[in-house]
Amino acid sequence: MLKKVNMHSTDFKSFRRIFILLILAFLAIFSFCTSKAEYKLMPYPEKHSSAVALAFEIEDASHGDILKAKEFLEENKINATFFVVAGYYEEKANNIAMLNDFEIAAKAWNQRAWKKAVESDDEKSIEENIKLAKQWFEKNGIAVVGFRAPYLMKHESMHDFLEKYGFYYDSSEVGSRIYRKNNIYELQLSIAYDAFWDENTEKFLPVFYYIFSKKARNSEPFIFYTYPRNFDKLQKFIDYAKAKNAWITSYGELLSWIEARDSTEIIAKGDSLIIKNHGNKALRGAYLRAGDRIIKLPEIKPKSEVRLRIE
Repeated sequence: MLKKVNMHSTDFKSFRRIFILLILAFLAIFSFCTSKAEYKLMPYPEKHSSAVALAFEIEDASHGDILKAKEFLEENKINATFFVVAGYYEEKANNIAMLNDFEIAAKAWNQRAWKKAVESDDEKSIEENIKLAKQWFEKNGIAVVGFRAPYLMKHESMHDFLEKYGFYYDSSEVGSRIYRKNNIYELQLSIAYDAFWDENTEKFLPVFYYIFSKKARNSEPFIFYTYPRNFDKLQKFIDYAKAKNAWITSYGELLSWIEARDSTEIIAKGDSLIIKNHGNKALRGAYLRAGDRIIKLPEIKPKSEVRLRIE
């Protein structure tokens, strides 16, 4: 026979009190987590959902090819990086000067000398190759912060020399990461060849598009290069990327955005948001997703913050 429970007993009151406290604690934690996840920066500026970092390799390109590449970018209203082998333009600086509206980066001083130095483990020559390139750019009033090793041949001493001569990033590896080694960022190439070079590489275009699409779905940047003479074959891909809401930009601009974005902290306080930029790069063109709303943020300078009221 079942015993009748005394609903007014001390044990039941204690149990009920503990149960209510647990419910309240759960609701508080759930509410906190929801509010934390509710506010998030969109992955790229101007509400772009994916990004393409485009570069042109400038080795022995003619004045006409460089001009056509410049006009191609202007017509498409996109940005790009030009990796320049400085020694090839020692007497042709005007060919590079026309690119001042775009990012110019270094691809060493001399490609053959670089290859020989890396293969012979000649650190002195490696440093000299980087130093000569940097000095030539500075002499011609060109600020460079990016570097790519000729033939993608890196040396273990390279990052130290890049840091010594004031570079900000390198892009001489193939992979899927952007990481930092000491004070130098490494932007890994998404694909290791120019898919628009000739029929031998064009047959890999399905792979090229597949890697881009996969990265776009995950809001990861797609980083690749081509050559000025191939810009006409590039148009189809640019149109495709734009249709996928991709931000097409230079290596340096992409990295500056990522550094600022990843250095941003969002704090919710009542009906206000505090957005802090802890990094060294300004956050520009950012949008904040707040539940179903998308809010455009003002520029947030390095080491500063803005306050927004959320109604």
